[in-house]
Parts: sequence; structure tokens; C-alpha cells
Amino acid sequence: MSGEPFPHKVSRRTFTILEITDAWDWIAEAENLFVLSRELRTLGHRVVIACARGTLAERARADGFDVRVVPSMHRRKGPLAFLQSAARVRSLVAEIRPDVVHAYRSPPHLMALWALRSHPAVPLVRTRATMVPPRATFLNRRIHAATARTLVSAEAVRFLCLEAGFAA
Repeated sequence: MSGEPFPHKVSRRTFTILEITDAWDWIAEAENLFVLSRELRTLGHRVVIACARGTLAERARADGFDVRVVPSMHRRKGPLAFLQSAARVRSLVAEIRPDVVHAYRSPPHLMALWALRSHPAVPLVRTRATMVPPRATFLNRRIHAATARTLVSAEAVRFLCLEAGFAA
């Protein structure tokens, strides 16, 4: 969540980026992921989208993306579904071998952290776009400290994260 932008070096290297979301319907988060993924693909990067069955998966597949459905990803299915989704994300990381993992929302963020334990060199990026303040707990600060970058949708969201004790 640094106020400093990523370095603006022009690189000819392309990346494999694993986008993870629990959005199943076409909500603002899905639109954001879709637009970002299209731009990354235009720059020559390989984008793989891991998501639940539903509108996002269908639209992304129709647009030519490599979509990996995580059947139990729907966030309202409970703890067992969360563990099944986390295991699927872990297997996707091992299979795809991404250069970057980008998670939207808390459940996919936690799944990605767990999946990347065996791939510590792969940076995790988190997008936070909600005006609901993050919990200011020790555990939550540790989770965000283990994340390479947190992207925020607005200065107000950045302020909420700083208020919760997340590093700038």
C-alpha cells in the first residue's frame, strides 16, 4: 500500500499473473479485474483468472482468458468450501507457476498466502476497494505485512488501512 508507485522501468519481460477472486457475479470487483486483465494481456502478459462459476468466468472465457474455475470459491459456502478452495488455489500456483499473484478480497487473499508458502519468491498483491474498515488486529497486520503490495481504490481506503495499522 505504498504511496510510491511501482518502478516505471520499461521491461521486455512478460509475466504470468494469477488473478484470484471470489466474485461470481458481474460486480464492480469483476469489472476491475476484467479491465486490468485485458490491459495486462495487451502488454503481452499471460493472465490466468481463478474464480467461481458464474458471470465473470463466462465473460472472461468468452474474451479468450485462461479461466480456472474454483468450484467452492463462492464466499458464502462455509469453512469446508474455503479449505477446498484454498487447496485448489495452491494446486493452481504449483501448476501455473505465476510470477505474481493478485487477490481481491479477504478470502482469496488468505488462500493465496497459504498457497504461496511453498513459493516464497512469488509476490502477492492485494486489491482493497471497500469502505468497510479493516480489522485492526495483530493477525490482520501480519497478513498484510506478508503481502508485497496492497492496491487501494481510493485515498479514503488507503486512510482506513493506515488507521488499522497497515504499513504504508
